[in-house]
Amino acid sequence: MRKILFFIGLITLISANIITAQDSEQNLYPIRQNGKFGYINQEGEVVIQPQFDRAYYFSDDLARIKVEDHFGYINKKGKVVIDPVYTEARNFSSGLAAVRINEKWGFLDPEGIMAIKPRFLKVRSFREGLASVQVSNHVLLFFYDKRWGFINKQGEFVIEPKYMNAVNFSDGIASVVIRKRVLLLPAIRKWICINTQGDTLFNGKEFYSIHRFKNGRAFAKKDDQQGFVSTTGEFVIDTSPYQLSYSFSENRARFRKNNLWGYIDTDGEIVVEEQFTAARDFEEGLAPVKISGKWGYIDPSGQVVIPAQFAIAHHFRDGLARVKKGSNSGYINKKGELVWINK
Repeated sequence: MRKILFFIGLITLISANIITAQDSEQNLYPIRQNGKFGYINQEGEVVIQPQFDRAYYFSDDLARIKVEDHFGYINKKGKVVIDPVYTEARNFSSGLAAVRINEKWGFLDPEGIMAIKPRFLKVRSFREGLASVQVSNHVLLFFYDKRWGFINKQGEFVIEPKYMNAVNFSDGIASVVIRKRVLLLPAIRKWICINTQGDTLFNGKEFYSIHRFKNGRAFAKKDDQQGFVSTTGEFVIDTSPYQLSYSFSENRARFRKNNLWGYIDTDGEIVVEEQFTAARDFEEGLAPVKISGKWGYIDPSGQVVIPAQFAIAHHFRDGLARVKKGSNSGYINKKGELVWINK
């Protein structure tokens, strides 16, 4: 009898673990119905009834929700696991979420414990183990100087706050702003790049501006140069022939020429000729593009795989994309099929 009870208990425990794992692996998507937000699964079934004033995508198995004027977090069963008591909040990233209490930012762990106490004026989410944060340094009497630095997950500064601005790390490189004064002229701001130890890279090369590195490239401007630099700091793609260009995503970067959009690869070669009146980045192998006033989707070769038919089209995320067709909004799959629509 004891053996039978033991096996029944063991089977129950295994079943519970399987269900928990399935809940964790299930992708959920925010929807809005009758002014409230809930969630559907990938098949378009409502699994968390609309009840929140705002809801966001899941990250690290938790999702931000807003109740009245405050933010909290729910799990994939729709249970509130971190009460909505925060003035502002962001998605979990690398196991921590930035939250604001009154005027100061700190970081929560998934249990709702304040892992890094609120003491920062501004923060960015953790990337590659570090987060850029802004603090106020006392300079003289009633004067304070706001500077950016980088902290680790223990809240310790590993790169001291001495920069006018700082962008999070990507590909092991961060862009930061220094203030530079020449003789008696007013101080000017220049962008430089540093590594995770805070060492200046590229022999101190200064840029008028430089974005985050993605796919080993970062868009930058320096003197009369404009284009993408590699992780050595050298310009490898000249974008001066284009009216606009944006950062890489999935080895493709948008450019605009003659008021039409196309895409280049990481070698600077045009892989999709300029032909679209609007375009967005590639995500999950597809990019939204606008053709004759409607949005559709192309693959990396420029082939239209979902015909232009939508008034609005967003990136794919976990296999579904938000779209609007006529007065109705909903989600489509990568075949272009509507899986859920809010009529």
